[in-house]
Amino acid sequence: MVSQTPFDEVLSEHVYENLEDGLQDGYLHGLDTADYDESVLLWGPPGAGKTTESVGRLAAYAEANDLDPRDVTVVTYRTSLAANIKNRIREWDLFPFVEPETAEEDPYEYMGTGHAVSCRASGFLDSINDEDDRQSKHAGMVDDAAKAAFCAEFGIWFKTGKPWVKSQWEVFHDLYTFCKQNLLDVGTWRHIPEDELLGTVKTNQIAYRMLQEFHEKWGRNASFERAVKTWEAWKAEHDCHDYYEQLEAGFAAPLPATEFVIIDEIHDAYPLMTRVFEEWIEAAGVAVIAGDPDQVCNAFSGAHPSIFTGLNERVDTELPTLKLPKSHRVPDEHFQAAAQILSRHRTPPELETAGPGDLYRHDPAGTLTYADGDGWLPLHPEDPASPLRLFEEYGPDMMFEARTQMMVDGIGACLDAGGVIYRSQDGVAGNWSRRLDVLDALKAVENVRPARQAGISNTDSFGSDGSGRSVTPTASNTRLSTQKARVILQHSDERHLAVSRSDALEDISWEEMKNNHTVGLEELDAWVETTWWSVYGQGREAIENLVYVDDPHGFTGNRERDVTALKRSWDRYDGEFPDLHDVETKLWTLHAAKGDESLHAVVFTGVTGRVRDGVREDEEQAANESRTWYVGLTRARKGLHIVRDAFDVTCDNFRVIPNDLEHEAIAAANDRQAERRDADEGTGGEPA
Repeated sequence: MVSQTPFDEVLSEHVYENLEDGLQDGYLHGLDTADYDESVLLWGPPGAGKTTESVGRLAAYAEANDLDPRDVTVVTYRTSLAANIKNRIREWDLFPFVEPETAEEDPYEYMGTGHAVSCRASGFLDSINDEDDRQSKHAGMVDDAAKAAFCAEFGIWFKTGKPWVKSQWEVFHDLYTFCKQNLLDVGTWRHIPEDELLGTVKTNQIAYRMLQEFHEKWGRNASFERAVKTWEAWKAEHDCHDYYEQLEAGFAAPLPATEFVIIDEIHDAYPLMTRVFEEWIEAAGVAVIAGDPDQVCNAFSGAHPSIFTGLNERVDTELPTLKLPKSHRVPDEHFQAAAQILSRHRTPPELETAGPGDLYRHDPAGTLTYADGDGWLPLHPEDPASPLRLFEEYGPDMMFEARTQMMVDGIGACLDAGGVIYRSQDGVAGNWSRRLDVLDALKAVENVRPARQAGISNTDSFGSDGSGRSVTPTASNTRLSTQKARVILQHSDERHLAVSRSDALEDISWEEMKNNHTVGLEELDAWVETTWWSVYGQGREAIENLVYVDDPHGFTGNRERDVTALKRSWDRYDGEFPDLHDVETKLWTLHAAKGDESLHAVVFTGVTGRVRDGVREDEEQAANESRTWYVGLTRARKGLHIVRDAFDVTCDNFRVIPNDLEHEAIAAANDRQAERRDADEGTGGEPA
């Protein structure tokens, strides 16, 4: 039985008062196993509160030891979680006497992703000087422009335009990155000693499979080693760097903030990242390491359960293991479904789950199909499994999940047909960040006419049409962000621009360099002809006039899909568009869903032939697949929806999710709930 110490016994009164709703009745766990001033390995199942436990231990230590945030390192795998932890530290006001961060001084600079903290600790980017004219324009971290330049120079196919179809460049760089992340003997290492390397491309099963894919795209006689030498020489010439190099530099640099170190989600780490973390753990006064080997599903990047379970064998610091006993989020039925999948390869954790939830099965009447050139044929909006119908019936706080990026794109096509705004992975499904920039810009200029166009004034000012009223209230004060101005000009027909598109975009970039990040409509008017206001000031009707919508740098590459999505979103939201950060509806692959949650999660079954074959041939890949679906089935707080065989691109005869899963999970949850009631009644407590 894990001990529980109420927060009000270990946290300062000041911090306790700042805890969010529901946490004031919370606990720190296992202080008899490892006190808050001792290192610990937190094993936290889905929804068990690993992050809360970690920050709670930091809060207790900070109060007892007069800690400064500059003495603390907090590292996570994902940028979003790093931001959440930093926000929680601020909201709890753990360090009340610390000045807020500024551009020159950030007391929380060692709280971020492993890459970011490595970079700051080593000063990795200090040598990059944007004002040095002699420096290559590609100096710094490798971006798409650098990759495209390399590919153009050597005649390499850079992008296919479809995230689920890899180009020559992508299969090469994916393999190269995997090798570096997994400490394989590939290319040149600057700081990792040879005796730290863990094998070669041919001795690592995943790397060897990726090598076969490389030869499929490049030809049987192509040399991966030669491609690596060419890429590394080009990087050296242009002083640009792959992201793994930030971690490698961190391995060789001391970590400045070592009194209290938190490493969250260590189960997602791969060998190079883990090796850096191990250096930091050994340097720490107190190390809190959190993760869950049951949620390891990033085998494609080198993650493995042994990275968590074998940590004590690889570091000198003693890390007693503390298993958190309760999931505060995952309902009984959802956990029973997920545990059934996990049990094929691992023993599910003993876990007190969050009580009854809803579990639904949806069998589609039609099929989501994809055709080159035409794109997706979405499910009918009234289909029982239609994403649009589920959104309409159960609300926007919903996460859609599928095994592959292509399937996620198909789900997005269904929501696009209804104008639903959602968040999704970069490059997968509709680019709503860019779409919203366009919609917000069109809304801002709707019905706006410069006075000169009305013909009643010789001035260039905005706002009057001669009738005694403003054409658009406060139009002369309306400002667009430079990003929205840039995007609307990129999608404007150049016949309606007063200057070249490149000149207008360069002017915007100059404004940003001067730290001006908004553009007034009068400034916009200087770049456009008077006809522009008639063409793009029509609100919803202006959407048809957008150009380059099907450009690879546009939205999805399918004009009909994007124009439909823009128009119907205008209707659905009545021209009042949300900030994308506030949008609750999300589309993720099962891997990307890890660490996230929603009121409802909709999981589409099905795997591709490549996944099926890998599972059949490799027990390690099969185990990773089980953990992947375990993660996907534990994302909802209330309703878990399982959609069966909705895609024609998946293997219907290969069921990772058994056909009777819903029935078996509900039955097991009912048994669990009956046991709980019997236990409560037997001890004289109130029935659950």
